[in-house]
Amino acid sequence: MKDSDVHGLLLVDEMKLSKTVAFNRQNLKVEGFTDLGKYTPEHQKSVKGDHALVVMFQPFKGKWVQTLGCFLSKGSANGTVLHQIMTEAIILAERAGLRVDGIANDGASWNRNISKLTIVVFSDFPHLIKCLRNAFSKHERYDRIWTPDGFVSLNHWYALLDIQDPSAYSMSINYKLTEQHIKPQFYKKLNVALAFQFFGVAEAMTILRDEHPNLRDCDGTIKFCSRVKSLITALNCRTPANELKPGNAMWKSIESFLQFLEEWEAEAKDKKNNFEFITEQTCYGLKVSLKGALEIFNYLVSECNLDI
Repeated sequence: MKDSDVHGLLLVDEMKLSKTVAFNRQNLKVEGFTDLGKYTPEHQKSVKGDHALVVMFQPFKGKWVQTLGCFLSKGSANGTVLHQIMTEAIILAERAGLRVDGIANDGASWNRNISKLTIVVFSDFPHLIKCLRNAFSKHERYDRIWTPDGFVSLNHWYALLDIQDPSAYSMSINYKLTEQHIKPQFYKKLNVALAFQFFGVAEAMTILRDEHPNLRDCDGTIKFCSRVKSLITALNCRTPANELKPGNAMWKSIESFLQFLEEWEAEAKDKKNNFEFITEQTCYGLKVSLKGALEIFNYLVSECNLDI
């Protein structure tokens, strides 16, 4: 394979499982107990695992992926164990001819130790957008949340629902917007599409703002949703039309959001303002991922001569 085809990221993710123990007839082993390889804590070796940890490699070019390891832990694997597993995964991947340029994880606090490695680290971007959506969904309909773009309120989303019934079969501008977008319940909170579509209402609000009295003060919501939608487009670009290059519109949307985030955080942490803000973990994850995206792009183009 060409050198440009083996540059990529290590993807790390965990999910909760039901505890169970079973005998595997193929390898004649009992499975279900905590198994983190040589990094399994002594006191957990005979304890049933309830979290699966998967490590895989995904290249920047191409559609293939390569699983590097699967583990079973009791609770989420702690930072020390993750640091050891990721260090070994990077070494083994490099020995096999792969080029690991970064690590992507969900940005949880126990994954912070990975950030101490000399490598670009990302938080899972779709997960961050879900967290950003949840920061607004937790509020009541008429609450007003301050942002540098102006005040944002769920009342503006509900106004769109009032204008156009989502269950109707007639043509509609905001046809994807439903109650589950605004107040997702249970596993709907994990749905990435719902989170992305939640911020895709700027055009509908702009067109319909004169159709409902509750949309007359939606300027802040329109600007904020447009900003987030541009960020989503920039970090999910797969075609030349929306390609990411230094200085172009997609690049500037990432830089602009970083500046926006810094201003929002500074104003919210000023005690005299008493403004609401997103969680510290979400803010940290966005900063790490956005700065990392710009940094690794410059590295791949200037140092690796990778034509992206």
